[in-house]
Amino acid sequence: MFQKDIEEEYSIRPSTATELLKQMEKNGLITREPVPYDNRLKRIAVTEKALVYKEQVIDELTALEEICLNKIFG
Repeated sequence: MFQKDIEEEYSIRPSTATELLKQMEKNGLITREPVPYDNRLKRIAVTEKALVYKEQVIDELTALEEICLNKIFG
C-alpha cells in the first residue's frame, strides 16, 4: 500500500495523509519501505505493534457490544 492509496480510500488531502503517516511511523505502527523500481515511492507496511493494537481494539469492541446487548435484551 502507498500513501496515494490511503488518500483515495479515505478521501483525504496529501498533506493530511502525510501528517497521519508521520505520526503513525513515529509511534511504531507503520514503516515506510522503498520499492526497488522507483526511489520516490515508499511502501507502507504495518508493524507487529499495530497488529497487537488491532486485536486489542477488536476484543474491547466485542466486549462492549456484549455489554450493550445484555442491557438491551437482558
